Amino acid sequence: MGMLRIRRSDDSLLCQDGQKVVRKPLGSLGIARLQGWTTDYATAVRSRNADSLLAIGQNIADFLNDGDGWLNGCLKRPGPVCLEIEASADPDDGASLLLDVPWELLALQGRFLAADPHQLFLVARRLGASETPDEPEHGDLAVLFMAAEVEGQHVLDYEREEAAFLDATQGLNAHLAVEESGSLAGLGLRLKQTRRWEALHLTCHGDLGETGPFLALETAEGGLDRVDAGQLCALLGDETQMPRLVFLSACRTAERAESGAARFAQALVRAGVGNAVGWDGSVQDGDAIAFAEVFYGELAGGRSVIHAAAVARRKVLGTYKANGNEGDGIHWHLARVYLGPRGGGALCNPSGKPTRPFHRNPADKAYLDKTNRRVPVATADQFVGRRRPLQAALRAWSAGSAGVLIQGMGNLGKSSLAERIASRLDSHDVVVVVERYDALAVFNALVAALPETEQAAIAKAYEASIVSDPASLKLVVQKLLKDPFSGHGGTRPILLIIDDLEQRLDAPKPGESATPFKTPDDNVIFGALIAAFCESQRHSKSRLLITSRYTFALRDAQGDDLAARLTVIALPPMDPAQRAKQMRTAARLNGRLRRPGADPDLDQLEGRIRAAAGGNPGLQEILTRPLLEMGDRAAATRAVEAVEGYLISGKAPSEDSAAQEFFQRVSLEALRAMLTLTEVAQLRAATLFPLEVPLTVVETAGRAAGIDCPDQAVERLQGLGLLDRYQGPGGRLEAAVNPLARPLVEPLSATEQTFLAAAVVEKLYAAWTNDDGQLSANAQAVVLADLALIAGGPPEILKKAIWAGVYFLRWAGWLAEAEALLYHAVQSFNHLGDKHARATAWGQIAEILVTRAKMDTALHIFCEEVMPVFEGVGYERERAVTLTKIADILDSQGKTDRALCIYLEQCLPVVQQMRDLSTLAHIRLACAKIRLKKSGLQNNEAVTIVSELSESFDLFCQIDRLDYIGKVGLELGQVLAKTGQIEEAVRVLEQAAEAFTKLLNRELVENIRTLQASIRKPSE
Repeated sequence: MGMLRIRRSDDSLLCQDGQKVVRKPLGSLGIARLQGWTTDYATAVRSRNADSLLAIGQNIADFLNDGDGWLNGCLKRPGPVCLEIEASADPDDGASLLLDVPWELLALQGRFLAADPHQLFLVARRLGASETPDEPEHGDLAVLFMAAEVEGQHVLDYEREEAAFLDATQGLNAHLAVEESGSLAGLGLRLKQTRRWEALHLTCHGDLGETGPFLALETAEGGLDRVDAGQLCALLGDETQMPRLVFLSACRTAERAESGAARFAQALVRAGVGNAVGWDGSVQDGDAIAFAEVFYGELAGGRSVIHAAAVARRKVLGTYKANGNEGDGIHWHLARVYLGPRGGGALCNPSGKPTRPFHRNPADKAYLDKTNRRVPVATADQFVGRRRPLQAALRAWSAGSAGVLIQGMGNLGKSSLAERIASRLDSHDVVVVVERYDALAVFNALVAALPETEQAAIAKAYEASIVSDPASLKLVVQKLLKDPFSGHGGTRPILLIIDDLEQRLDAPKPGESATPFKTPDDNVIFGALIAAFCESQRHSKSRLLITSRYTFALRDAQGDDLAARLTVIALPPMDPAQRAKQMRTAARLNGRLRRPGADPDLDQLEGRIRAAAGGNPGLQEILTRPLLEMGDRAAATRAVEAVEGYLISGKAPSEDSAAQEFFQRVSLEALRAMLTLTEVAQLRAATLFPLEVPLTVVETAGRAAGIDCPDQAVERLQGLGLLDRYQGPGGRLEAAVNPLARPLVEPLSATEQTFLAAAVVEKLYAAWTNDDGQLSANAQAVVLADLALIAGGPPEILKKAIWAGVYFLRWAGWLAEAEALLYHAVQSFNHLGDKHARATAWGQIAEILVTRAKMDTALHIFCEEVMPVFEGVGYERERAVTLTKIADILDSQGKTDRALCIYLEQCLPVVQQMRDLSTLAHIRLACAKIRLKKSGLQNNEAVTIVSELSESFDLFCQIDRLDYIGKVGLELGQVLAKTGQIEEAVRVLEQAAEAFTKLLNRELVENIRTLQASIRKPSE
C-alpha cells in the first residue's frame, strides 16, 4: 500500500512518499488557498451545493501536483493509497488549518479519488508521531451502541442504524450491545460492566456551542444534556478499559469550532483513544446509517479503521452517483478518521485470535431483588425500549412527587422497568418488598438496608410496636427517611420498591371507581408508607416506587386521597420497532440471529408472533421461546395459533401450548367480569380506533355510545390496564385499547361504526392537523381516512385524509393497502357526487397498476374512468397529465403511432401554453425516441428528431437537470454526428460529459470521450 504523509513545517508543506520528502512552500498565498478550500467546503456542505465539491478536490490536487506532479506520481503505483495528514498531539493553529482541509475530496481528471473502483483511497488525520499499531486482542468485534434522542428534537432513525450493524456483520463474529439510557451516567455504568469494548458508537444530535462542539445526550429525566469532549473523555477509563474506537455519529463532531475550542474527535485521540470517527458537518440520517453499515462490516472482517472508512465512503459515494445529485449519498465525504500514535490497525483478528462467547448463558439471570435473588427481570442486554417511562419516573421525583406507580397489564415488563430505574439511581440502596407485604416484613426490609452497626438498635426500638400497631409504621419510616436514609451528611438514601402490589388489592368488581385493598391492615400499611414519603420529601433523597396492574383507592383517616399523591407512569404495549428489536436481541443472545430474508418461512412466523403478542413483551418472549431454545417451529406455531384464536373468539386457549403460560399469569377473561355495562360500552366504543387518539376523542365516542360520564368509565378502564395511556404532542393525553383487551367485548356492528365515526371525525381532524390546517401524511391520516369513509364525510375532510393517507401508504411501499383505500374512496366520492375526486382516485389506482405492469387495466381506467371527467373546461392541466400517462402506456405496448399522436396533438399544446418546461422537455424526448424506434434517421425524420432532441436538451439545460442533460446530450450528440453535424455533436457531447462529471459517472464520461474521438477522427 502506498503511504503518503503531509505535514506542515514552518512556512511549507512536507509531502512524503515512502522515504522521499518534497517541500512545497506555502507563503501567504498558499495559506490563503488552504483557508479558501475549507471555507468553500463549509459553504458547499451547508448549502448542499454538491456540484462545487469536485472543483475543490481538483484544486487541492493541482496544488499537490504544482511544479513536480507529486500526487500523480504517487498514484501510478498499483494498490491502495493511504494519505495521512500529520500534526502534533496538540496541534497549533497552523497545523489545525491543515487538518481542516477536506482531503477526502481529492480529485483528478474529473473524478474523485474516493470513487476509484480499483485503487482504494484511504484518508486519516494522525495526532502525534506514528507508532506500531495496537494488536487486536480478540478474533471478534464487540461494539457498545448508545443512541440519545432528547424529547422534542428531530427524531433519529437509530433503530435502523442498529439493524444495519446486525445485517452488515452477520456471520462475522461481531457483537452489538445496546445501552438504552441515552445518558452520560448510563453510558458510564455500562462501560464499567465490561472490561473492554473494541468500539463505542454514539448516535445523537450534535452542534457547536459558545465553548465548542457538544453532544446532545439526555439527562436522566429526558432533557438536553450538553456533553463536551472533556466529559466524554473522562468517562472512558484508562488504557486497559478505553475502547480502541469511538464513532461519534453526530453531526459536526469533527468540525472545528470558530472559537478554536478542541474538537471532539481530536480530544478523544488526545485522551488516549486510538481511533476516532466523527462528521465534519450535519449529516443526513440515511447517509450516516449507510456509512456505518459498510464500516462495521469491514471492521468485523479484520480490516483497519481507515480501510473500513474508505470502503464505506466509496459505497456511499456510489449511491450518490446513482441518484444524480439528489437524495441519498450527498454526504459521502463528511466522515473524518482521526488516529492516535498507535491507531490505524485492525480492531479484531478473525483468523488469528480466539473469539469470546457472547451468547447468553441460560443460567445468567437478573433480579429486581438482587440480595435475595427474587423477581427475575430482563438483563441489561435483554432490556429493550421503555426510555420515556423511565425518564418520566425520574422527572416525577425531581418535581416533588411522593412516589411513582408503574401501572399496566400483566407481563408488560413493570418489574424489569423498576430494575432499570434502580440501576439509574446508583447512589441509592434498593429495598424490595415483594411476596410478603405485612408491616413487619416491610420494617425488616428497611432495617436490612441500614448500616450493620445500626440494625439491632433500630429493630429493638420499633419492632414490637409495629407488630402490635401497624399504624406506627408511618412515624418509624418517617424517622428513617429523615435520618439514616436521608442522603445527607454521609448517609445513603434508599429506593423502596413495592412490587406486584395487586397481590394486596381486592379482586376488582363492577361499579368501583378504583380497586380497594384486601384488608384494613393493607390500607394502614400502604397508607403509612405513602404518607411517610410524602411528608419527608423535603428532607430526604429517598424514593418510593410501586408496580401494579391496577390503580387503587387509598384514603387516610382525614379523607386525604393518598393514591393521588403518586405519579402514575403508564406502561403501554411496545411499538412495532421495539417489538422487532426485542426479537432481534433475543435471537442474538441465543446465537440464532440471521440475515433478513434468509428464511422467509421463519420471517413470516416471527411476524405472526409479533402481531399476536400485541406489544406485550412477556407474551412475545413466551411465543418466541420454542424457536430460541429448541428451534421448534411446530411448537411456536401451535402457541401463536392459540393466541390468534383468542384474538378472534375472546376465549383463552384450552389446548396445550406454550401460550397457556401467559393466560395462566394474566386472566384476561376475568377482567371482562370486572366491568359494568357502562364500562363495557365505553371499551367497545374505543375499539373504533386502531391506534392511540386524544383522550377527549375517546370520550366523544363514549358519549355517542350513550354514556353520560365517559370520563369516569375511561379512568376505570385505564386503571384496570384495558385502555392504555399515551402522551401525545405537547403533553396531550391519549389512549388506545390494549390489543389483548379487544377480544373481551363484542365487535362494533357496521351501523355502530358509522354512527360513532360520524361523531369523532371532525374532532380527530382538528387534533391531527397542524397550525396551518395541514394533515401530515402518516398512519394517523390513514386512520382518519378510514373513519371518514365509514362516516361518509365530511367531504373536505374525507378528501384531505384520503390523499394524505394514500401518499403515506405509497411512500411506505404498501401498495395493496393504498389501492384498497382508493377503491373505497371511489365508492364514497361516487356517492357524494364528487366527479373530480372520483377521477383523481381512479387515476392513482391506475398509477399503482402501472407499477405492477398491469398496463391494460391501467389504460382502461385512464380512458374510461378518468378522461371523461377531465374533458370539461377548467381541467386542461389534469387532462394533459392524464393523456401523457396514457401515451406512456401505449408506447410501452408498442403502439407508437397512437402514443406519438397523443403527445403531439393533445398534450403538447396544453403544456406549451402552461409553460411547464419539465413536462415539455419529457414530451419532446419521448417523441424523438418513438421516431428513432420506428424508422431511425430515415424517411426524412432526421430533421424532426434533431429538432425535438435539441429542444428537450435546451429545456433540461434551462432547468439544470444534470441527469437529463447527460442522457439527452449523449443521445443528441450521436444523432448529430450521424447527420454530419460534427462540430455541434462534439459541443453537445462536451456538455453531456460535464454533466456526467458532476454526477461522478466516470464510465459514461469515458464513453463520451471515446465517442468524441471517433467522431473527430474521420474529419481529421
